[in-house]
Amino acid sequence: MDGVDVPGLEEKIPGLLFADDAVILADSEIALKNSFLKINLWAENWKMKINSKKCGVIPVDAAVESQIFIQQKHVHTFDEYTYLGLKFNKNWTHKDTLKNNAEKARRALYASFYFFKRRDIPTKFEVMAVKGIIIPIATYWCELFGMSAVRCYSLQKVADDATRIAMNVGKSTAMNRLRTELNIAQINTKSSIARERAYHKWSSSRTWIADLINNPMLNRKDTWVTG
Repeated sequence: MDGVDVPGLEEKIPGLLFADDAVILADSEIALKNSFLKINLWAENWKMKINSKKCGVIPVDAAVESQIFIQQKHVHTFDEYTYLGLKFNKNWTHKDTLKNNAEKARRALYASFYFFKRRDIPTKFEVMAVKGIIIPIATYWCELFGMSAVRCYSLQKVADDATRIAMNVGKSTAMNRLRTELNIAQINTKSSIARERAYHKWSSSRTWIADLINNPMLNRKDTWVTG
């Protein structure tokens, strides 16, 4: 694969490979078509069929002017795509991921509403459900979208609603005191801890994420520390 150039790195980043899923990165439409051609030849050589319905192209700050095919089937262009539960969009922002996490956490809260409202269940178990179900869903891939309290507000709101329902209190309750008493960390705090852990762990991995961490781009709006 041709891959993309990243300032500070000597080699191009070809893409991602996880199990039977692959992500192709290309600097131009021509390079993308060349990569698709290589995949076609590889699949034909090994007698493998590619599910074109699950394939998609996201042009970032660009436009795909012609059609792209995989095994003679058209590959559609999308404004957003979900990969391993993480939403990507053509603007390369965190907004869709945060919205997706908040919606999933909210659905989990509604699904477990009866459990949280039952008074015959010990409070300890209800708090464990908030900490072990609602918050992990809200903080999925929080290493990437960062630890900004403003950015995590929609996620924090879902966690606070779950805590209020579990404790049978209203909106006038001081949530900071309630979280402290129940030992429930804020979403941005958990995101900060997860990001710090990822920063130290991923920097020594054998994949290109280590190269990106160890060779940060200059003049970025967000970094591993400020984002």
